[in-house]
Amino acid sequence: MVAPVPEHKFNRLVRDHGCILRSTAKEYEIVTRDGQFVCSVAVSHKKGGKREIKPVYIKRFLQAIETIRELNR
Repeated sequence: MVAPVPEHKFNRLVRDHGCILRSTAKEYEIVTRDGQFVCSVAVSHKKGGKREIKPVYIKRFLQAIETIRELNR
């Protein structure tokens, strides 16, 4: 099993792929700089703990980015 990633590292990953992380009511949505929706993610945090992104959301983001890049070729 893969460990969760700290929120700041995930934010860097999103920016490195040319996307923007926007806050919604209960979670975050990731969009490209053109405004195209990529996926949504939730931040996990325990009381007094670190804010982390679960591996399932990282995998979902990377798959969505790959799909978008293939469609834009």
